[in-house]
Amino acid sequence: MRSELQPLRIPAGWRVTFNDFFQTEPNYDEPDFEGSWWDFKEDMFQAELGDVCLDLGWYPEFKKNGNFRLVVVRSHDWTSPEITFRTTSKTEIVSKMEELLQAYQRQTKPKPFV
Repeated sequence: MRSELQPLRIPAGWRVTFNDFFQTEPNYDEPDFEGSWWDFKEDMFQAELGDVCLDLGWYPEFKKNGNFRLVVVRSHDWTSPEITFRTTSKTEIVSKMEELLQAYQRQTKPKPFV
């Protein structure tokens, strides 16, 4: 049975373009390619706000010796990410994602007319 999608606080304006980020916790006692490791792949989550793209994956995919990798790029320039964050902690990655989603949303918020 597949796990539910991971709840995330996504600010207004972001467009989720891909979401396969499940509530599954990394289980380091489980061998590779069995059970939960199928949920840990390179393409897990992606959202866009203007020219900003936030992308999450697990590298190497399906392997328990991997880690979450979160990147933020502008204008699809994947060779020069503005931010790269890696961790094996589900709690840390969710926190960092929500922090970055908020921070970039505040930066692109329209300014009021004076």
